[in-house]
Amino acid sequence: MAAFESSADLEAVLDYLINNEDKLNGEHKFWTSYFDLGRPTGMFYSIATGMPLTSSGWQPDGFFQIGTKNYFISPIKTNFFAARDLCIQNNGDLATFGSKANLDDVLDYLVKNKEELNGDIHFWTSYFDLGRAKGMFYSIATGRPLNVFGWLPNEPNSSGNDEHCVNIWTKNEKYGLNDANCMLAFRVLCEETKPQWMQQPIYSL
Repeated sequence: MAAFESSADLEAVLDYLINNEDKLNGEHKFWTSYFDLGRPTGMFYSIATGMPLTSSGWQPDGFFQIGTKNYFISPIKTNFFAARDLCIQNNGDLATFGSKANLDDVLDYLVKNKEELNGDIHFWTSYFDLGRAKGMFYSIATGRPLNVFGWLPNEPNSSGNDEHCVNIWTKNEKYGLNDANCMLAFRVLCEETKPQWMQQPIYSL
């Protein structure tokens, strides 16, 4: 079944259907490969590729809102570095948390939708400490340091001296941040990133 990698792909298909309406006997309703069964409502994924629907027409680009930010959740489990690549390919980046309220919004959403997420709410975030003093975590997406809020009890602990990336984790029914081996496979939480021109200040004379 059809999947669309970009808005251009979708528009090309729509143009073809419109221009060939006579050949199609006026029929213009077709199934695609996208559905949200087993996912939080409105989080559509391709049954063919497993990738989220990111074509235009959805709010915005296939992302959904948690608090004041827009996110998507990939069903794919992968390591920290591949997780970031996946986010970038879908007009986003690994999730960052500018405040405790921001993190709490995300944790609340994940806990409330735990069943729809098949009980798995372990996700990579954008934070790691590679190239920095151990335990000094910063965002690979923004370069900003991770504030001290949100850690699970006794975390970060650098278990085995090889835990350099930060994920969302659960411990004794509590949810929060945990340091983990960057090469382990976890689910991916991406947040929408604005185009570069939208991030620049606008000056006037």
